[in-house]
Amino acid sequence: MNSKRLSFLLGLAILVICLTSCVSAPQSDVAMMEIPCAEWNATPEEVKESLGLTKDQILVDAQGQGSEYMDVWVLTATEVSLFGEEITQAQFHFVKYTEYDHFGLDSVRIYYPDEVDMTAVRNTLIDTYGEGNEKGITRYRISNNTVVSSIDSPLQANTTYWVNSCKGTDVLSKKVQEAVIDIYTTDKDVILEFLDKNPLVTLYCTGSAGEGNLSDDDLITCNRVEFSAGTYIDLIQRFGK
Repeated sequence: MNSKRLSFLLGLAILVICLTSCVSAPQSDVAMMEIPCAEWNATPEEVKESLGLTKDQILVDAQGQGSEYMDVWVLTATEVSLFGEEITQAQFHFVKYTEYDHFGLDSVRIYYPDEVDMTAVRNTLIDTYGEGNEKGITRYRISNNTVVSSIDSPLQANTTYWVNSCKGTDVLSKKVQEAVIDIYTTDKDVILEFLDKNPLVTLYCTGSAGEGNLSDDDLITCNRVEFSAGTYIDLIQRFGK
């Protein structure tokens, strides 16, 4: 068997594992670290449909506490398999900025039972999204007309982190890019460099989240995977209207 065919079959096997519970899953954008069952900015109804959720699986499906700038919707489900393992619950968080036309998915937090081997989950994430790292997430900001970096301190030991692999200028529309350029007095090239370097989506996987040690809720465990596209959704909802 040649190497190209072997790579294809391996990728197909990983996709099948990830899509165990997806009924009508959209094409996942791996470079933007979309989860297999939902696109970023998808509505609550779209996520429920792609996961094939029944009423018995849904724990919460209601508007949450927002702010003067945005409304929030929370969808929590159980009895779902994600990344090859059954979960205790998955929390899907949606936001809708003022004047935007719908709630859009901006983060997903997944809890696994305490007995689950998180090494297996981590390996599936690595196979899907790339190697990741254990140092933390490098973020960027503009200071004195220069793009500078800083690394978020790791949340806890035994945690692996990922960021989107594509450039911001490749996935953000020209309309969004121009709107960001307009609100800065900084050189245009510096802003485009910032959009290319600063993570739009982040992910971490851990087997030692603190919440599991403190909560009496058996649906909240130490085994956690969290995707966050808050920066991406902020840009497309505020500037992509």
